[in-house]
Amino acid sequence: RAFTHRLLRALWNTPDVYSAELPYNLNWARPLTPDAERLLAKAPLVVCDVGARGGAPLELEPFFAAIDYLAFDADEGECARLSKLPHPHATARYFPYFITDRSRPVTFHLFKQPGESSEYLPDTSYVEALGGSDFKVERTVTLEGRSLDEVRQLERLPQPDFLKLDTQGSEASILDGAAATMRELAMVEVEIEFVRGYAGQAMAADVLLRLERLGFEPLYLNRVTERRRQWRGRPGRGQLVFGDLLAGRKLSEAAGWPAERQARYALLLANYGYLGHVRDLLAAAPAARALLPEFASRVETTRIPGRVARAWHRLLEKAIVLVLYLRGGQRGGYDSDRGWPVN
Repeated sequence: RAFTHRLLRALWNTPDVYSAELPYNLNWARPLTPDAERLLAKAPLVVCDVGARGGAPLELEPFFAAIDYLAFDADEGECARLSKLPHPHATARYFPYFITDRSRPVTFHLFKQPGESSEYLPDTSYVEALGGSDFKVERTVTLEGRSLDEVRQLERLPQPDFLKLDTQGSEASILDGAAATMRELAMVEVEIEFVRGYAGQAMAADVLLRLERLGFEPLYLNRVTERRRQWRGRPGRGQLVFGDLLAGRKLSEAAGWPAERQARYALLLANYGYLGHVRDLLAAAPAARALLPEFASRVETTRIPGRVARAWHRLLEKAIVLVLYLRGGQRGGYDSDRGWPVN
């Protein structure tokens, strides 16, 4: 009920669906079973958020009250501000570190739009074609960078279950300094780039290769498209610029984990709709399944749609196609799969 209320409020109060930032697990938000709530009360989900200005991913909302939230932002003032705000989590801690591949000084560029600030300078070609005049540096500071593994050791932080990386071009560097953290991590949401917005930044292929080597596989990609800045003609197709990649630990890699960690991974997979993954994970991990009998029973119940249900679904798909045809092309500057969560 709370999820539906927030969804309707977002759609009503924003000028377009892109601005609403709909969670891309729109069809999968479900109440937790009692055994899942008991498990999380005993062993909360640990969420590590690097680049925490936007807060924890909305897709994790069903778990918010059972999350130990560890947030990092290079801006010490922003961390101080966030630490004073109310939050929906079991615990929330904010740490003013610039997370990178190793201990080293970092030249950090503060942009006109604070959320676009980066270790990297703007790419000239991107600014001219897509980014616009607001995508520019206002001042530069020097920060002391540290790796995520090092900070976890210094602050004695627990092993995360979920890692979010949104650091405007330095995501690959963070992965390079997080080998120990990634070893028992269940999921990572990371921004990947298809157009070089920042000079010298790693691209999508670089991040995907690192994740594969660390034992992860892609589950979902929220694509973001952008129209060229000078085009003011009829609606057309926006260019794929970046995306939010959801990657999960390969099930074979999670086979040796403790049962509680496997069970929390099963809850995360179900939250994002990967029910087949959940079945295979729990089938290979009886100790984890024993921790979640009600949850496993709900997930493993198979209902084969009847003829009427299948016909209704096909009719609904045709109606969606018609609506998209009437919509035409991309009218605004940005659009994303988050605006059209059809899968």
